[in-house]
Amino acid sequence: MHRPPDQPTADQLRAALLDARRVELELCDGLSPAQMLGAPQHFVEPPIWEMGHVGWFQEYWLLRHLDGAEPLLPGSDAIYDAFNVSYTRRWDHAFPTRQATLDYITEVLRRSVGRLESREPAAADAYFYTLAALHEDMHAENLTLIRRTLGYPLPRHSPFCTQNEREACSACETPTQIKCMAQAASQLASVLRRFPSLIGIAEGPESIPGPDQTVALRIQVIGMDQVAMFLRVVDSKSRSATRCAC
Repeated sequence: MHRPPDQPTADQLRAALLDARRVELELCDGLSPAQMLGAPQHFVEPPIWEMGHVGWFQEYWLLRHLDGAEPLLPGSDAIYDAFNVSYTRRWDHAFPTRQATLDYITEVLRRSVGRLESREPAAADAYFYTLAALHEDMHAENLTLIRRTLGYPLPRHSPFCTQNEREACSACETPTQIKCMAQAASQLASVLRRFPSLIGIAEGPESIPGPDQTVALRIQVIGMDQVAMFLRVVDSKSRSATRCAC
C-alpha cells in the first residue's frame, strides 16, 4: 500500500502516543489524593479526571471506533465523555482509584501501541492516532494550568525548564500565571516537529476560528499571550468530530 509522503509512519505514531503519556504522567506526579481531586473552580478540572479522560479518549477513537472493541472500563462513558457529561459534575463522580485509573489508561495505551505492530497505518489510523496524541498534549497543558491555578508546584524533574526557570515559576506573585515561556514554547515546538503537516501556526487568537479561538484565549488568560504558536487540527470538520468538549 502506497503511503502519502506526509503521513506519519507506525513508529512515529507510536512515539507520539508514548511521548504524550510520559508528559501527562509527569504532571500528575507528586500529587496527593486530595490534590488529585482538587477544589472546584472555573476552567479547571480534577487531575484524576484529566488522567482518566485522556485514556478514555484514546480508547474511544483507537480501539472502540477503529476496531469496534467493547469498553475496557465499565461506566467510563458516564465519567469521562466530556461531550455528554456536564463539566459541573466532574467533582461528583465516584472515580476509580489512582492506581485503577493508571492501570486502565496503561492498558489502553498498550493495546493502542500494539495494534500498530503488524500493520502499515491507513489514513484513518494516522488521523486518529494523531488526534489522540495531540489531545493528550493539550491536556498536559491543561494539567499545567490546573497545578498553577491551585498552587501546586510544577514537577521538579520537568525537562521543559531549567533550574532558574523553575525557581522563577515558583516565585511568581500570581500563581495563576505561568511565567515559564520556555516550557510552553518547548512543548509546542515538540508537537510541531512531530506533526508538521497536521498543525497550523497562527499569529494570534483572532486568526483562529471556532473552538480553537477559545483555546487560544484560554492560553492568554493564564499568561501565555506572547506565545505565537497555537495548535489546531487541520479543519473544522475534523475538530467537530472529536467528541471532546473539554
